[in-house]
Amino acid sequence: MLSVFAWASAQMFCPPVEAQKLAMGVVGGHSPLSGPAVRSSVHFVHMRSGGKVHSKKWIRGAFHKLPPRGKHKPVSAKVAPKKSAGKPEHKPVVGHIPVGPMQPPTVKDLAPGVTYKVYSGHPRINAVDVDMSKSQIKMRPVTASYSFNQLKDVRDHARDSGAIAAINANYFKTGGVPLGTLMVDGEWVSGPLYDRVALGFTDGGYARIARVGLHGTLYTSNPDHPELWINNVNQPHRTGSRCILYTRRWGERVTFPYAGCMVAVDASGQVLDKAEKVMAIPYGGFVLADSKKSPIANLKPGDLVHVKWQTNPIGWENVKQAVSGGPLLLQDGKFAFDLKSEKFPANWTGGHIVARTACGITADDHLIMATFEGPHTLFDVAKFFLKMGCTEAMNLDGGGSTTMVVNGATVTRNSSASQRHVAVALGVFSEDKAKNLAACNGCGYKPKTDLASFTSRLELARIGAQAGVAAAAASVSEPERVTTLNSGISSNVNESELSALNSNETTELAGKPQARP
Repeated sequence: MLSVFAWASAQMFCPPVEAQKLAMGVVGGHSPLSGPAVRSSVHFVHMRSGGKVHSKKWIRGAFHKLPPRGKHKPVSAKVAPKKSAGKPEHKPVVGHIPVGPMQPPTVKDLAPGVTYKVYSGHPRINAVDVDMSKSQIKMRPVTASYSFNQLKDVRDHARDSGAIAAINANYFKTGGVPLGTLMVDGEWVSGPLYDRVALGFTDGGYARIARVGLHGTLYTSNPDHPELWINNVNQPHRTGSRCILYTRRWGERVTFPYAGCMVAVDASGQVLDKAEKVMAIPYGGFVLADSKKSPIANLKPGDLVHVKWQTNPIGWENVKQAVSGGPLLLQDGKFAFDLKSEKFPANWTGGHIVARTACGITADDHLIMATFEGPHTLFDVAKFFLKMGCTEAMNLDGGGSTTMVVNGATVTRNSSASQRHVAVALGVFSEDKAKNLAACNGCGYKPKTDLASFTSRLELARIGAQAGVAAAAASVSEPERVTTLNSGISSNVNESELSALNSNETTELAGKPQARP
């Protein structure tokens, strides 16, 4: 029917040849039907097939009048879809520390030179400001136990240690191993990880923030290997870390999943034994662990060794207490982000982390410990410390670990919820409480021998005395043993030295009932 209609129409308005083409579905040349907008073309459109095109192009203007080429119709503005009245629009909220002056905080005095401040808003900021130059307050880290086998929440850390205020500190592994620098009373509890930033405190009351490195030199009595290198202390053994020194802080023993080399050294600095996969750590001593072909494999039982640690940067040897985290935020009053060198992922600064803990030091020796809760980025944290006048600042463990306790009460949002258990907390202590903690550090246990003195005449005499007493202990009575200890074993040691040397053993024997002759 369509072809018949087209043929009849063409007879009235078109020449016979054009009418025949139109009836066949062929459009070409100029036609009165199409007008001047119809372009000549060799493309075929079959009407009976629903206008299906059997070529790569459509015929422009074959059946509709179009504007001349080069001119386009004005594009009408898009109409915004109607919003549903029942569903309010949710826009992502981005935290931002205001550029101008911050709102006045709520301030509370905790101790002379220590104030607690709260900055309400988004994010909410809790801050403890400690005047390190004037206050008698002491800063020190607290651990869940002597060895790395327990975790506590910050509230329990503060309660058990008697801290005025406390925050979470180091990153840690699930089993309780703190990752990175941890120093307590001058003891390297754990060494640096990737030379990340650390916060340290000297006996003089000064706080320092810097990226810290540590290595040790092992001096031995073995003439073939007088000096050996130690890479770290009490850190997980990973590829490329080489020789690690493990103390009783690590646990009762060191275990390797593969065959390596382990050397046990007692408190006097004498090599006791060697193993490949499992080695018990002597009390007061340590275990050196390395690969199977390590130079420490040349050490033999009976060799004497001594460890000397070296730290950088210069001046860090005066630090007695230290914790770590990362990354570094401010240095010399400027942004100092370097995620790559501290081995942090690129998204560590993003707003997907809604809780963070950080510390900063001002030019006038104020330490500021702060927690951030709510929408923010790590750059917002750095800006806050800049506004507080800090020249150095660093990030600590955050996320679910972020907790601050003030006067025994949790002031962060997890106060009424179950808090994450952490390995280390940084506490603010009164001077008397800090002394008590230092006195009982290590659960009352202190090695009787300083490794640094193993080459002295007194130390060599003591080792010989212990060996002689141990051999004869089974065949002498208690009074005879006391007489033997007091009589002197080495002619190279004078009587006063022997008196000081044997005072501990004599005191212990004095409390025991002596056998009657």
